[in-house]
Amino acid sequence: MNRASARASANTWTEETQLGIPLGRSEHSMVWDSAGNGFLVFGGNKALNFKSDELYFYSAGTDSWSSKASGPSARYRHSAVLDPTARTMYIFAGETSSNTLNDLHRYDIALDSWTELTGTTGRSRHTAIWDESGDRMIVFGGLDSSSTRLGSLLIYDRATDAWSTPAATGPAAREGHVAVWDPSSGRMLMCCGLSDTTTLGDLWSYDGAWTQLSPSGSITARRYASAVWDPAAQAMLGFGGRGSSLLDSLFLYSSTADSWSEYTVSGPGAQEQGAVAWDAGNRRLYTYAGKALGGLLAELWRLDASHTSQTSTSSSTSASTTITSSTSLTSSATTS
Repeated sequence: MNRASARASANTWTEETQLGIPLGRSEHSMVWDSAGNGFLVFGGNKALNFKSDELYFYSAGTDSWSSKASGPSARYRHSAVLDPTARTMYIFAGETSSNTLNDLHRYDIALDSWTELTGTTGRSRHTAIWDESGDRMIVFGGLDSSSTRLGSLLIYDRATDAWSTPAATGPAAREGHVAVWDPSSGRMLMCCGLSDTTTLGDLWSYDGAWTQLSPSGSITARRYASAVWDPAAQAMLGFGGRGSSLLDSLFLYSSTADSWSEYTVSGPGAQEQGAVAWDAGNRRLYTYAGKALGGLLAELWRLDASHTSQTSTSSSTSASTTITSSTSLTSSATTS
């Protein structure tokens, strides 16, 4: 891959203490709780294809892990979002070893308790974001129970505990994509993923209608990556995934510059099917677990980010280019 990069010295990965870290897994979920100064990890696929129903909390202040209350059934390929005002996490759908799920559960962080809410049509390998101003969750894409790729939206309204299915023409049906919410512009940003046998690098916004964006610069098209929104930089920051091979690069979309950049910092190896969380107060990206060539990972890494000064781009695969793959895939990325 040919890259011209100008890296800021403060962009450094640090591997956190492994004491007490949960067993390796992939296709789990991860959300940051700023009030608790840490993140929650739920579910995932563990060794020997055992699905997890475990909930863990990692405290960044004490660099320690703790188990939390059990709730939803074991699963992977689900989504998780956090309502920061109410300090509640929502877990939606996903898969067991043989079934696609359609349930919705809410976890109250302060009470350490779960409540099952109204479900809807099931899906897996989808994305979900929380729109705090709208008090709602927006779900896009994924696979249905027949393994058909979806290009539809679902919206969950917290106040009414009800779902709606807005009609909106937009991106190709896909799985293994990433999505983040930009509260300043009131829009969801979605990119990448797998459509049929094509790995995508396109970028779209949704604010009630879909718009395809055409940023300057480029990134490697990828699937099964993970991404967060950095409100200070007004940027989407993602890590890893798979193009024609596993990737260890970070990719960044700056909404203010309307541009892509991609860069690699020495740290975690190439991987997919992991999860990330963003500590906005300290400008830190955390990535935990995932899948590498050697199998499932049980690693926690922290990136102290200064990506506002990044000017690197990748010329190997543009955002409008696709990679065709004949590989049969059984995995996906999670959302943050």
